[in-house]
Amino acid sequence: MEKVMRFSSPEAKEKEENAFYRSLTPAERVKIVEQLRQAWIPEDEQGLERVYRIVTVPKR
Repeated sequence: MEKVMRFSSPEAKEKEENAFYRSLTPAERVKIVEQLRQAWIPEDEQGLERVYRIVTVPKR
């Protein structure tokens, strides 16, 4: 069962959310970011794209 929270204003909601995230350890915060990243980026596109450019520099 999920906990339901009700707020009197958007400011109260933001204040409560900030307090929640401040209470987390750095490892817990990283875990949340990783979960969001995995949900946002399709698995076949994860990783860094290899990009390169060959530049010819004239001699001085």
